[in-house]
Formats: sequence, C-alpha cells, structure tokens
Amino acid sequence: MKLYFNVGYSAQIGEGLQLVIKEEGAASKVHKMFYTENGLWKCEVDYFSKSISYKYQHINERGNVLREEFVSHHLNFPHNYKEFLIFDEWNNKNFPENYLNNKILYNKLNQFIPEKITVLKKHTHLFRIEAPIYNPDWQVVLFGNTESLGSWDYERVIHLSQTDFGVWEATVEIPENEFIQYKYCIYDKSLQKVVDVETGENRFTVPNLQPDVLQVLANHYFKFKAYQMYHDAGVAVPVFSLRSEDGFGVGEFADMKKLAEWAQKTDLGIIQILPINDTTANYSWTDSYPYAAVSVYALHPQYISLENLDYALPDDLVEEYQSEKKRIECFRID
Repeated sequence: MKLYFNVGYSAQIGEGLQLVIKEEGAASKVHKMFYTENGLWKCEVDYFSKSISYKYQHINERGNVLREEFVSHHLNFPHNYKEFLIFDEWNNKNFPENYLNNKILYNKLNQFIPEKITVLKKHTHLFRIEAPIYNPDWQVVLFGNTESLGSWDYERVIHLSQTDFGVWEATVEIPENEFIQYKYCIYDKSLQKVVDVETGENRFTVPNLQPDVLQVLANHYFKFKAYQMYHDAGVAVPVFSLRSEDGFGVGEFADMKKLAEWAQKTDLGIIQILPINDTTANYSWTDSYPYAAVSVYALHPQYISLENLDYALPDDLVEEYQSEKKRIECFRID
C-alpha cells in the first residue's frame, strides 16, 4: 500500500520536515520529507496496515528537532484502495481551534454511538475533520463549488458521519476536473437545515482523476465563530476547602463525589480544583504549597478518608479520630 503525504509548513532555508510513524511494539520509523513549492512538503511511504498513527517534526540542518506536534494523527484506510493521497495540516491542538478536544470536555461530551461510512471504489475523496460538537442536535456537513459538492447550495450539503469522538468523515465522488473549494457547516437535525457556515476563507483541494487512488483531506479543526464556542458555568474550589458531615473538616477525596452531585443538581458543568498530588517533602508548612508535587502520580495523603479505608484501623486510633472529629465539628465557619 502506497501513502503519499502532503503537508503545508513554513520553514527557514536549511531546515526541513520529517514524518514519524509510530508502530505498536516496534521502534518509530522516520521518513524525510521533501519541499516542493508554496510551502508544501511531500514524502512517499510503503505501508501495510489499515490504520496509522504519526506526527510531523520540524528539524534543523543537523537533524535536531526544533518543533513537533504534541498530538499524533490517526487515520484508518478503506480496504478497497491500495494508494492514498493524504493532504494534511500541522496539528496544533491549541486554543481556541481544538479546545473541545481536551480531556475535560471529552469526558463530558463523548456520549455518542460511532457511525460507519461507506467507501465505494468510485469515490475520489475522503473528507475528514476533527470537530467535537457539544450540541447533540448539531451535525457537520460540507458543500463546495462543484456540482458534486452541491454548488454552494444549502439544500444539497454532504452529511458527514461521526466515526469516533469528534471525528467526522464522508467519502464523495467528485468527477469534475477543476479546482475544488469547500467549507464545513453546522446542520441542525431538529430544524433539518444548515444553521451556520464556518468562518474564514474557503478550504481547497485538487481533483482526483486516478481511479485507484483515494484522496484523503485530513482537516484538524472546525473554524468556529466566537459565539459558537462552548460556554459553561462551573465552580472552582480547592479540595481542602470542602467540608461535609462525614469528613474530618479538612476536605477529603470522598467529599468530591458530594461536590459533583451538587454541581449536577445546580446545572454546573465543570469543577476546577487545585492540584491534589503529594507535596510531602520538607515535613513543614512549606509542604502546603499545592504546585510543588513530589510526584505526578501520588495523591496527597491529607485527603484520604479514614472512614472509607478497605481495612480496619487500631481501636485506639479510631477512638482518637472520633474524639477529634467531634471537637472539630463544634467549630463555626464565618
């Protein structure tokens, strides 16, 4: 299987790009890319799997990496093609373009059922865009300047399927031998019409007249307008400020569940807390600084709920704990 990678990127004289393909259980393979014109870099790769994970790196004349993508690209290839012409974009994953891809909103928005797309041998182009949509009634569609893309007609848009969280895909046969311009739109399923078109200049690509090659347009963000950005109300509170009747008065991990239940009842969508990693280093008051963690994995022991441990504590320790807990419960907080 032949993969032809194309990506636009501006580099200085003497610098270059390289493609790094990750393979599970094996060392990553590096492929040099060649500059053509108008900021376009290309390389050709022989590949023998139906899915691929890769990233681009910007290097200097000595081969040292100056910049690389933080998040890898992922593509799946239909079985009925042997060659794929991939038009890519540098994957920034930064705010605001890709803000819906962060883990917070992934956990909040990923309640969906993946859809399948049908890729026929006569299809010439696969449109793919990473665009998490927070409105359950919204769907990504596209139209363009050619007859096969609807001639910019809102009534003839191409509907994309959400094949993975925030990943929309559609294959289209575009027989026209002309320069192709297109845009993605938001389609409201409840209203059954296009409610908005992405901002900015038209996207573009070239015709594909090769019958055995599928052109893949791997776009990496939807050009939202400012008012379309995701907005939500939330609460910001450090764990040590949480206090419940079941806790010891200094905030515990178990109290966070109660906070989440309260946030759900009050329609708050986001909870923000200070870091809860272990900061025990000097055994003094300086260990209270939450941003000086001794580990990115260890949780701070001060937030442990002693009453929820999986094992029994010594009787004298439990007695002391209960006595101190009653004393603390008498304190007033103004």
